[in-house]
Amino acid sequence: MPRLPILLAVALAPSALADDLSFTVNQGASSVETSLSILADSEGTLIGAYDAIDNPTSTQTRPGFFGGSGNNPIPLDLDVLSSTDVSANPAGAFAVAIDTDALTFDISALALNLIASGDAESGIDLTLEWSVFNTVNPTFIFPGGIPLTLPLSSTQLTTLSLDQTGPSALPGVLTPDGPNAYTLAAAVPVSVAVAADSATLPIPETAFDAVLPLTGQLTLNTDNTATMSLAFDLEGLSQTIDLSAAPAIEDLPFELPTLGEDTASVLLTLQFASAAVAASGSINIVAEGAAANCNAADLAEPLGALDFSDVITFLTLFAEGDPAADLALPTGAFDFSDVVAFLTAFAAGCP
Repeated sequence: MPRLPILLAVALAPSALADDLSFTVNQGASSVETSLSILADSEGTLIGAYDAIDNPTSTQTRPGFFGGSGNNPIPLDLDVLSSTDVSANPAGAFAVAIDTDALTFDISALALNLIASGDAESGIDLTLEWSVFNTVNPTFIFPGGIPLTLPLSSTQLTTLSLDQTGPSALPGVLTPDGPNAYTLAAAVPVSVAVAADSATLPIPETAFDAVLPLTGQLTLNTDNTATMSLAFDLEGLSQTIDLSAAPAIEDLPFELPTLGEDTASVLLTLQFASAAVAASGSINIVAEGAAANCNAADLAEPLGALDFSDVITFLTLFAEGDPAADLALPTGAFDFSDVVAFLTAFAAGCP
């Protein structure tokens, strides 16, 4: 293909260095130190696990202090209180568009797993309240109007994440702090997701939207890399989430304590109504950034810049039938449409 290098050389024009950087969190240098509480409210019923055929010797529940017959559902309210102290190292990534002339920046695609490693044990208490009822097998009276609080065991926070939900309302602000160094400030809209795993009670994942203020420092290096430190302030973060659309928990086996060694075996049916979430503490992120590929023609180092090295790389890949040079349909065919796609992307330059 002797005419291909000549055609490329004629069509190519100089292009500018990109100011878009892709950052990866340095997990070992980053930390999460926070206290998180979730209070979830639900309503439902409990009924004895008795079944005339499959479980005839199990518990029956009957309303009132004494007597009654059959196995009857008992209305109840249940609150789930989760208190978690998190000391962990986060992982994740994000992108930043930097304008050093306007002294602004925009963060996008922020995604952080806040408990990628570390300790996130959660203490969870159940508080149940019901009208008076009595049980058979064992025989016992459960007085009404007296809340019963039970601690759950084997509870582990399984999800604590931040995911950006859209662009910030205003660009972040850069303040010069020396040669190629800046202090930064912004506010990022995120979705916060929380879930826990309990051996006793399925706990639905809770998610809510928030706008988190952040501050930090940015250092731009001469090799088109950068280092950014970010601090998210969680003080005063609180939100109430509607959980009424969450699926109900049905026929959950549960053992109610009595005054003796016996327990009453019941089945819980619960519908969560809402959850109140509150947090305090901070998230400190250290991330390393490098120029992202600005488009399909950006095939060679340095990324973020379109130059003759990208041309040479494309020609080499094209000649070898490498998929990286297969830029246009039909896929798998290396033809003039791939050349045109490369020329078009190269001419567009880096944003």
